[in-house]
Amino acid sequence: MTIRIVGVFAWAGATQIVHGLAMLAAALRYRTLVPFFLLLTLVERSVMTLNWWVLKPGVADHRPPETWATLVLLPVIAFFLIRSIARRSEPA
Repeated sequence: MTIRIVGVFAWAGATQIVHGLAMLAAALRYRTLVPFFLLLTLVERSVMTLNWWVLKPGVADHRPPETWATLVLLPVIAFFLIRSIARRSEPA
């Protein structure tokens, strides 16, 4: 049983590393993909926030700091997503 749990954490960590490397590549080299990754991040954080605050609000008596930070980050990510899309639509 313990080996399965460790395997799941290893798998989750591997996917996060690949996701982070793809985001880094988009930021440094493939800038046309930046709005796509911002949209993915916005959807991911929105689902996490929905889960923490609406679907399962009473699961824990204590909320980790990330639940509060995500509430701040959602409008920030949305702001930069809108800016990145607006910048692409401007004439060069």
